[in-house]
Amino acid sequence: MGVREILKEQGVEENLDKIVSAINDQYMLKSEIHEKFVSKAQYGKKMKQLDDLQEKYDDLEAKGNNDGWEEKYNQAVKELSDYKQNIETEKVNADKNKALVEALKATGFTDNIVKLMQKQFDLSKLELEEGKIKDWDNLVEPFKEEYAGFISKEVEEGQGSAKPPFDSKQPTQNDALADALGKYL
Repeated sequence: MGVREILKEQGVEENLDKIVSAINDQYMLKSEIHEKFVSKAQYGKKMKQLDDLQEKYDDLEAKGNNDGWEEKYNQAVKELSDYKQNIETEKVNADKNKALVEALKATGFTDNIVKLMQKQFDLSKLELEEGKIKDWDNLVEPFKEEYAGFISKEVEEGQGSAKPPFDSKQPTQNDALADALGKYL
């Protein structure tokens, strides 16, 4: 038996449709509310899980940065930066050393003394300008005087050849042999 029939039996005829509609709306609302509610046991479990999560969160918040990941990260970044800087310094020093050896040889220092002379210069203080050492003449001048005996003197004229050029007018040893054998051939 429905709500409409029950109301008719009770003698309610006026506004019956409005009353039935209101009762149905209330019933639907109650059934929806009932579906949304959880039991006390389920509510207790959910609250316990929420409390556990809150406790873990508070512990992590209290620890702050105690696991050290940020410090480890910063240390690794610093080490990488230092490594890159060292490689760049080594490259610059290699370029300076190469320019120094070339400048010493161009000045006339012999190969034997160049390695010793390299130690006399502080590479960190040398400046390169277009692949050459800046202000080289002023830097090397004291060493030119002190190590003058190790500077090779270049001869401006060409040296004589160990094998003189062939002169076709002079007889050679082969010509003398050919002449001597020519009589018998």
